[in-house]
Amino acid sequence: MTMPVERTRSLIWMREFLEECVQALPSPASERAAAILVDYPTVADIKACAMTGCGGWLEPLEADLD
Repeated sequence: MTMPVERTRSLIWMREFLEECVQALPSPASERAAAILVDYPTVADIKACAMTGCGGWLEPLEADLD
């Protein structure tokens, strides 16, 4: 079982990973990563959802609470 803050962090890290894949991978894989990013939430969206709680599913990261 994961904690809400861990889910928030995982979503943000996955977004960053996909963005890196777009830059670093050859064409077929980078195109697929770019296609996924179109529908993936932005970091701002993830953090905004975490601030509102998202029904208890997400929680703000400590850095966002300062």
